[in-house]
Amino acid sequence: MKQLIENRSLWLIIAGSVIFYLFFYSRQFNGDDWLWLANAIKAWDYPRIFFERPMYGYFRPLNMIWVSILVKIFGVSAFAFSIINIILHSVNIMMLWKVLEKFDIETQIRNISCLFFGFYYLNISAIGWISVGHDIWVVFWSLLFTLKMVEFVKTPGISAFIQIAIFGI
Repeated sequence: MKQLIENRSLWLIIAGSVIFYLFFYSRQFNGDDWLWLANAIKAWDYPRIFFERPMYGYFRPLNMIWVSILVKIFGVSAFAFSIINIILHSVNIMMLWKVLEKFDIETQIRNISCLFFGFYYLNISAIGWISVGHDIWVVFWSLLFTLKMVEFVKTPGISAFIQIAIFGI
């Protein structure tokens, strides 16, 4: 029964977060998003662009790959980018819950932590702005790295070590 209550709290936080961020989804692209999109469209014919520093100065090859994949799948749709970021943010809330659970943090503290994390107002720009959106999936990889580190401490092995190395990079 306790697990059901914990999960209910988590799902309420996630549902509330999704509803909250839907009010901030992008109806159009902002600022340097257009530069990211132009490069993402070119990238399939000119893959070297993934590893170049574009004119606006950011060197984020993984973000360039991510944006290119999203453009290939959804086209140039600000709504699609926002929805994908909202979904990924929801996954991050679940990952944070799992990390805190692995560290044996009390349920109330997990609830409060996930609540603050889920509704943290600075995520608004990451939901709707391509150049900041990478923050959401960097958090995902960081939380996954942390989970794998905890597993490695409990049951060390070469497979776990390789996963940690990959996620850490």
